[in-house]
Amino acid sequence: MRLSILFAAGAVVLLVICAIGAYLASGVSKAELPPGMWVAYGVGVFLTVTIGSGLFALTFYSARHGYDDIDRPEDGPAG
Repeated sequence: MRLSILFAAGAVVLLVICAIGAYLASGVSKAELPPGMWVAYGVGVFLTVTIGSGLFALTFYSARHGYDDIDRPEDGPAG
């Protein structure tokens, strides 16, 4: 148990260090985006999250209401 916690913490620290290094090496802080690009970026993120959430909700709805059940002849008459 303790080993897995240490492993997870080490993985997170390594990921943060790699992300900071990639950010500093890429020169992203020097790039300037026009306001229209920020709007397009925001709309894209919003639509992606909305569609993903909707599909995830439909998956749960379908599974809980029996739409994913398989009708097998050996189970007997439906109803």
